[in-house]
Amino acid sequence: MAWRSYTNPQERLLACLPYLLPMVVSLVFGVFVFQQFPQLTFLLRLLEPIMPLAQGIPGLVIFFMLYALVVRNSQISHFIRFNTMQALLVDLGLSIMSFLFSLFNIAANALLTNPAGFLLVSTLASTLFLGTLIIVFYSWVMIVQGKYPEVPVISEAAQYHVGY
Repeated sequence: MAWRSYTNPQERLLACLPYLLPMVVSLVFGVFVFQQFPQLTFLLRLLEPIMPLAQGIPGLVIFFMLYALVVRNSQISHFIRFNTMQALLVDLGLSIMSFLFSLFNIAANALLTNPAGFLLVSTLASTLFLGTLIIVFYSWVMIVQGKYPEVPVISEAAQYHVGY
């Protein structure tokens, strides 16, 4: 996607903020990564103040408020709306995976007791966490440069919802 127009620093900051939502939601999948690399626990300390806002019912309220008040508001710049929608899609994907993990909690607990199952569950959870970190940090770098972050499939869906 081409750089549509000049974005000022305020728009860039506002476009970065919605990515905090998927970042916080992904922390639950980072348990195995944090065990392997305790140096990364600084992320937990950084995001701790906003954790209660992004999880459970408050997180759901924020999700729908961002969608209704930002994504659907044509008065807000396309750059902010696109990035908000993209962050919401990442968050939605993580929420679905979180639901599936909790749905199969009994099976996951059984899997965790044997080495192959532990490897499967820990690899999937770690991949979700690290993938989210990569998407968020990549998006932030692109936003700071005033460019639209291109994430395969997610960007196309975000563009479809936001329009041109």
